[in-house]
Amino acid sequence: LFSGCLSTTVTSWRVIPLAECRTVAEYESHVLTASFKQFNEWIHTNNINEINPLSVLPPYKSNAVALYADYKYFHHIFESVLTVRNEDSDARTDSDSILVCDGSSILLNPPGSNESIEVIDWNRLGAPGAPAYTTTFWAGSKGCHTPLHFDSYGRNVIVQLEGSKTWYLWSPSENTENIFRPRRVPYEESSIYADPSNFDPLNPEHLARHPPDMRVTLQAGDVLLLPKHWWHFVQTESDISLSMNVWLPVQDDSVDRVGEAITRFAFGALGDALRCTGIPVTCSQGWLSPSEEEGEQKEGGPLDHARNVEYLLDAVGEQRANFNENSGSLSDVDLMRKVVSELLHPESIRRCLKTVLSNKL
Repeated sequence: LFSGCLSTTVTSWRVIPLAECRTVAEYESHVLTASFKQFNEWIHTNNINEINPLSVLPPYKSNAVALYADYKYFHHIFESVLTVRNEDSDARTDSDSILVCDGSSILLNPPGSNESIEVIDWNRLGAPGAPAYTTTFWAGSKGCHTPLHFDSYGRNVIVQLEGSKTWYLWSPSENTENIFRPRRVPYEESSIYADPSNFDPLNPEHLARHPPDMRVTLQAGDVLLLPKHWWHFVQTESDISLSMNVWLPVQDDSVDRVGEAITRFAFGALGDALRCTGIPVTCSQGWLSPSEEEGEQKEGGPLDHARNVEYLLDAVGEQRANFNENSGSLSDVDLMRKVVSELLHPESIRRCLKTVLSNKL
């Protein structure tokens, strides 16, 4: 990957300072763009060439910073060398592609070879029906970490390709939610993050008070199946770590999506009202992720009322279809009653007020 046929693939790398020994949120990191070959040079070379964009960083061996290419969709990061094969395609049309997504498999076609090498088959790893093109890719150096959070939807299947990563895992419960205090509005990229000021896995005192239910270090070739809504903090232990994952749908995902859509609708309206009075709504306050903040002013952004209405209607329609398929029929009147009841439910209002007050708006 670093010196062969994919070495020139370029992606963005999050720069994570390590000196403070605390979780670094996405919005606190600055981002550099570099190829995998240039990343490898930064790891293994003391004095890298100035044309390498990573030459502006402290040397890797100084342990001052870590680099993290996190949450990269496989078909985006390797777009220039990837073909997504479907049932109607001819294998010969893929002959110039180094990588091929074929059903649940990712295949490698080394240049000059007539044979494909199977990189991974999700179907054989407990992820039946997971299309290979939905695979996400993670690469990083020692010390890089994913902040403590849980995923809103699905079960997570993770494969460690190279190096090692430690996963700190907490089972979902009211107690963990009270300790971790979910920081962001629960529609942020389908992940809900903990408030590091209240609990930070990199703080030894915090971790001693609330140790994980499980802690596991994945080595190359290991597979982890993470149940839905389990909290997890992940840290790279080796010089270089490479991993892949997919999320598998769970039947009650549609219920969570409705709740997320209702929350998005309510917070979008509240956030827009605050912004109109001159109060900023930013990721640093826990309202939005950096990616959503970039698009908040655009049509279709997180504070776009019309878009949020459509998002809610789509989620409700999905849940209705799922309900009718498994439990009978649900009338329009009953559906509207459920939505309005949830929007005006004291718990929904409490969540709004809790977030506003906790962020001191």
